[in-house]
Amino acid sequence: QPKTTSTTTIPPRPNTVSTMPNLLHLLQTEYDALILELFDTRQALEQTRKELSQSLYQNDAAVRVIARLAMERDEARQQLVLQQQTVVSGTTDDPNQPATKKQKTSTTTEESATGGESDDLMKIP
Repeated sequence: QPKTTSTTTIPPRPNTVSTMPNLLHLLQTEYDALILELFDTRQALEQTRKELSQSLYQNDAAVRVIARLAMERDEARQQLVLQQQTVVSGTTDDPNQPATKKQKTSTTTEESATGGESDDLMKIP
């Protein structure tokens, strides 16, 4: 038995491309389609570049705002700690108050200054 192979036959070209003017017209049409596709692709690339630039600008601005807020938060925490230390040291320097009353006063002052969240603020990194 002879081996059968599947051969694909390419259909012949239409008669429209068999003449030189028709061939030139076909090439011109293909060239125009290619140039139009290139133009559309370049427009899409330019639009994508603009969107990327805008997104990067917004991201940079957001990072700067976050950094500024983190710095302000840290400064506020430092001021809070300093105020707590001055309240504690200010009450212990008063010789007229007994020691237990001094501790009670400093705790109450700390809670009122921080809204009762002095321990919570200290735990936040």
